[in-house]
Amino acid sequence: MVPWAADLARALATEDPARAARLASDARRQAERFGTDTAIGEALRCAAALETGQRAVRLAAQAVAYLEASPCQYEHAAARVEYGILSRSASELHRGLTLARSCDADGLADQAQTALDALGAPAVGLVPGQKRR
Repeated sequence: MVPWAADLARALATEDPARAARLASDARRQAERFGTDTAIGEALRCAAALETGQRAVRLAAQAVAYLEASPCQYEHAAARVEYGILSRSASELHRGLTLARSCDADGLADQAQTALDALGAPAVGLVPGQKRR
């Protein structure tokens, strides 16, 4: 699997959705042939990013399951945050936020916190007197 195929598919999503879908499909097929949890999870994340509605939510949930079993903590955190956003789940966003913080992924943590704020979810994980960044 070429590592940039998923990135290219995401970049082409608005300009050339048909090509993006083909690239994502090819990346998923190659990842499944390769067989690692990380490769499959990343391909599923890409597929979810190109879909809408419940199909996107289902693909994101599958990505989380694969990446949870992978050694790649950042990718798992990113998948968890994306799934939380798509499913509008505060609990998934909190889990993604915790993972993002544990691997010092500040941008991803900010994204999770912004999504939690938009849901009106209460703050967790802050010590008394600490403010959100």
